[in-house]
Amino acid sequence: MIKPLRNKIMFQFLSDIDTRTSLFKEETDSGIIVLSTPEHSTESPRWGKITALGVEVCPEITMDTYILIAPMMWTEKVIHNDVELWQTEDTHVMAVSDTLPDTGF
Repeated sequence: MIKPLRNKIMFQFLSDIDTRTSLFKEETDSGIIVLSTPEHSTESPRWGKITALGVEVCPEITMDTYILIAPMMWTEKVIHNDVELWQTEDTHVMAVSDTLPDTGF
């Protein structure tokens, strides 16, 4: 298991990412999959599901919450046990949610 240091958070994005273009895949209410534009991918905050927390993460962020991460405030992905993971800091978290957020159009 990967254990983040200090105020770092490991997470998985709720939106899928196209491996060829590194753009987020969005799904409309009717089920159509659309790749986001490069501008939308870099200018929009994104929801993630926490997979691991550092020991100094602020107490409002817990393992059972979803986090809204400020635009582009995450690392490149790492693959661990065939799972794509990203890292951010607790200072880049804009909001938390106890329930699965709506990430669609």
